[in-house]
Amino acid sequence: MYAKSGRLDFARLVFGGMDMKNSMSWNTMIDAYMKNGNVRDAIELFDEMPERDAVSWTALIGGFVKKRQFEQALEWFREMQMSGVEADYVTIIAVIAACADLGTLGLGLWINRFVMKQDFKQNIRIKEALVFFNLMQKEGFKPDGVSFTGALTACSHAGLVDEGLHLFDNPENRALRLHS
Repeated sequence: MYAKSGRLDFARLVFGGMDMKNSMSWNTMIDAYMKNGNVRDAIELFDEMPERDAVSWTALIGGFVKKRQFEQALEWFREMQMSGVEADYVTIIAVIAACADLGTLGLGLWINRFVMKQDFKQNIRIKEALVFFNLMQKEGFKPDGVSFTGALTACSHAGLVDEGLHLFDNPENRALRLHS
């Protein structure tokens, strides 16, 4: 709550007083520091973190991209690769943005090969979720605005343009489009 509203002093007090910190609490603080321009604090907290996951790394990488510090973003991505943490599709989107702004064609091509080799499991899960979403509709369950928006967002994040257009153009979802 405090981190989202930019009250990092209070957020840090609450975080410091936590007996059990999980990856979500660490990642929230790192992300908040980056969003509020406290890069040094974000890096210090990241360095203190007992276990880093893709979300932790992406909070830093994405933060640098948003601050237009593309070289830093790519440097942290290289560190992520060397640490053995697998990038997820959100990380890749941030890295591609950095490559595009820097005009680093070679690295962009490497990222493309990396994505093809990884064959991201997230896309498989998203496709399975969309199949389930469509099956629910066929069985008579009507999605609400939240599930409809979630399905469209999943398509967007996974680059599933055709599937997203199919959902959006489906006449059964017309009322949801108007109220979402």
